[in-house]
Amino acid sequence: MPWGHNYVLLPQLRIQVANLLEVGNEPLGDAEMTASVGSQGGVELNWNLSQDFGIDSLYVERITSLGSSRLVLDAFETNSFSDVAQTGETSVTYLLVASGLDGRKQELARIELQIEDPSTYLLTSAFPNPASTSAQFRYFLSVEGIVRLSLIDAIGREVESWEAGFQTEDAWYTQTVDVSRLTPGMYFFRIEVSGFSGTAFDKAQPLIISR
Repeated sequence: MPWGHNYVLLPQLRIQVANLLEVGNEPLGDAEMTASVGSQGGVELNWNLSQDFGIDSLYVERITSLGSSRLVLDAFETNSFSDVAQTGETSVTYLLVASGLDGRKQELARIELQIEDPSTYLLTSAFPNPASTSAQFRYFLSVEGIVRLSLIDAIGREVESWEAGFQTEDAWYTQTVDVSRLTPGMYFFRIEVSGFSGTAFDKAQPLIISR
């Protein structure tokens, strides 16, 4: 059986998913993170904590092909960071993570970058996540194009779609998704950007719906 060696991981995965569903519905805060790639490959990060519902600590984490590391140990003291240590990587993910007074940890913002292209598109993670009534996604277009947004369930079926139409470059956009009528479970929010030469950007971020 192809999955015979993986059954031992199932209990741990169940615990992780159960923990996420249990604690994720109580947001620790609300934050935004932006990033830009310089001509030499360095990344300029900026973040803003707009709401605090009991955050004890806040830090920035970087994920590359080499693994994960904490870049900013106290993201309360500053709201920006210049990352040049990742130069040479083709892609990098940045997380803004909060720890609560009750010991819970929560991802408040996420940005995924393609370092080889200084002019990049961005799709942030959902907030809140998990969500019970609505969730919000933000995305950045470095080049103008025709934008289509969709929500896909765990088996690949499209359950919602939005034709955003033509949108201009160098701008942030926001899409609020009503999930109150959807069955709880795992979904994916997808953005497709079409340009003159075809599909310029195609990305998806996970979204858990719980009640």
